[in-house]
Amino acid sequence: MAAPIKIYYFPGSSFARVAHYGAIATGVPFEQVIVDLLSGAQLQPPFSEILPFGQVPTIDDNGFILAEVRRGRCCCCWLA
Repeated sequence: MAAPIKIYYFPGSSFARVAHYGAIATGVPFEQVIVDLLSGAQLQPPFSEILPFGQVPTIDDNGFILAEVRRGRCCCCWLA
């Protein structure tokens, strides 16, 4: 069985919540990584190394990075 995917997420972001709830709805095993956008954590390592633009939601599917900067729907399609 593959390792769970990582969802880089900020609870205050409605787009990130779409990806988060999509993972719950599909039953995909995932690890939630909260990125505190208010403190600028998205601009610091390790997140800045994963996605230099520092946007959430971002999915790390065992090394494949999927970033959707405008809507979480692309992330949901990947989860399905």
